[in-house]
Amino acid sequence: MTKVTFLYEEDCEYTGTRTMMLTRDKEDMDLKDLVDFLADAARSAGYTYVEQVGVIKSDGDEVWSES
Repeated sequence: MTKVTFLYEEDCEYTGTRTMMLTRDKEDMDLKDLVDFLADAARSAGYTYVEQVGVIKSDGDEVWSES
């Protein structure tokens, strides 16, 4: 079982600290699942303009999240 957790904290002088946690666990998580998670985490943290997240593997192949 693989578990990935993204914790986002933002300080605001008017409302205090805003905390958001996104967790995903999966029995057979692969690199594609990870980049999908990172894209979801970025959008959940307020980066709504993020369409895709990608990684380049050591062999030069690219893996991209779903848009």
